Amino acid sequence: MARARSTSAGRLLRRAAVSVAPVVLMASGCVTVHGEDAMVPAVDKAEAAKVVRHFATTSNRVNRDLDAELNATVEAGVLAAIDEASLKVRRSKKPEGDPEFEPLELSDTTYLVPELRGGDWPKWFMADTANNRGDDRWLFAFVREGKDQPWRATYLTAFEKDEMPEFELDEDGLAQAVPVNATGLAVAPGRLSETYTDYLAADRTPDTFEDGPATSELREARQKERKTARYVTQFVDQPVTEERFAPLALRTADGGALVMFTTRHSWKITYAQGVPLPPTDDFTKVLMSGTPKRSVTRTALAEQAAVVPKGSGPVTVVNRISGVISARGE
Repeated sequence: MARARSTSAGRLLRRAAVSVAPVVLMASGCVTVHGEDAMVPAVDKAEAAKVVRHFATTSNRVNRDLDAELNATVEAGVLAAIDEASLKVRRSKKPEGDPEFEPLELSDTTYLVPELRGGDWPKWFMADTANNRGDDRWLFAFVREGKDQPWRATYLTAFEKDEMPEFELDEDGLAQAVPVNATGLAVAPGRLSETYTDYLAADRTPDTFEDGPATSELREARQKERKTARYVTQFVDQPVTEERFAPLALRTADGGALVMFTTRHSWKITYAQGVPLPPTDDFTKVLMSGTPKRSVTRTALAEQAAVVPKGSGPVTVVNRISGVISARGE
């Protein structure tokens, strides 16, 4: 099983073709438009290769020109929401673009294509790639909302070398999609957003999740910030239920599932009477509404990748990417 890691908004995606500062639409949640019941590959692997190449090429243009409108043609969901905020901040500093941006290169790609009902939309697949940013393997999820819609990346997560989960493949090399309401798992994919945010907010220590940077260590770090001599911090964690942020899941070889899912997090820092607010960081300042007199509230979206075991047992959050999307001063 992959070791759990937590990635800040800046670290992973600033290195990527997508422009960040810091799950999956299952067949059960799709809409039948032609009444076709046959199970077919979500995409031809030759087309999937074109999708990944187009994504990398376009994302490099996005990061060079800092073009949020162009980015919306190749990204959607949580990935797009995080990057939209990042592009806004970066463009405020470099209105003419970033000609020194180092282009991203993706290589050695494995395409994880599930079978979905032929008449159901959206379609989706995942791509496991090497890159020129380091030794990590990156796993993208690409979604197409309809036959006249483009393929767009909705999730991105990273695995250290040799830690990518082994996926269940049939004799044709096709992956198996796991429905959001699947039974037989420790937590159904469609419940992970709520289960995870409940865990973060809990006073007790539930055993739903393995200890790690995105679980027990995150909760411990928050405890140190809740009340200090200079300020108090209020945390609010919310599950994300909008369809465009729906979880995506693939069956692993051991009968479990790898699930990508989205959550929303806000934290309000209120300073004691007479304590001056520290200077607002540049990223928050660009996204700020209102005037920070005694408090600042930041809101972030986060994308998590979790390995969910078959039957029972703790869930492992193997990677987490969080990006601030708005801020308010009071």
